[in-house]
Amino acid sequence: PQVVDPENFFSGDMARYMLLLLGGGTVDGVAVYGPATARELATPSARAAGQPSGFNHGLAQVQLPAGFSGLGHDGATMFFMSSMVVVPELRLGVFSSANTDTGGGLVNGLPAAIVEHFYGPPPAPRPGSPELKAAAGAYEGDFLASRRAYGGLEGFVTSLIGIVPVSVTDDGHLMIGDARLSPLGDLAPGRFISETGAGVVGVTLEDGKVQRIFLPGGAVVLERIGFFHQTGLLITLTVFDMLAALAT
Repeated sequence: PQVVDPENFFSGDMARYMLLLLGGGTVDGVAVYGPATARELATPSARAAGQPSGFNHGLAQVQLPAGFSGLGHDGATMFFMSSMVVVPELRLGVFSSANTDTGGGLVNGLPAAIVEHFYGPPPAPRPGSPELKAAAGAYEGDFLASRRAYGGLEGFVTSLIGIVPVSVTDDGHLMIGDARLSPLGDLAPGRFISETGAGVVGVTLEDGKVQRIFLPGGAVVLERIGFFHQTGLLITLTVFDMLAALAT
């Protein structure tokens, strides 16, 4: 493999870093770290209960189409988003960045799209689950991502605009926002897979209801919100506060 666009400092450095990871610690004939460290980097180091994918020393485990798996990390600040994924089995590395409000789909979906197009057949449609439809009440509700402020004005605004609705379709599929997922079946209870086959979601139940949803990558957990975080209630309280301020 060759470094693409070496004149570009940003992409050139990221390409060299991916070559280092794929090369087991060696890039351009120079050993940056040895075999023991390479083995440690390939060993899972952290995974929460109910979480389908964990971390390998800061690199998230990434599920890809056709049963392939990789390691990577992503991040964003408002509309600037970046993602890096390496797939050692394929000797493949993908790094992408975008700085528009619509670039997230490209950045997050590009590695899976490349693997599906060049290395794996399109996933077969997965049937829904009558059992899931019958238990829809345990899954449906409003959730908030764990990566948020839990108090103050920022936490209040997040509760107003950051709700992720979860529902179950009539044919037994789980909807998390706009994402449609299918149950993996009895072999993996509490596991759901995306229609592209590129991500597995895990759920944990308490008191007969799903309380946490572990999204692919392991960095974000969706948490069920209670009555006092419901958007309608917060909007109502906001209106009353504004009226009270005006009256005062």
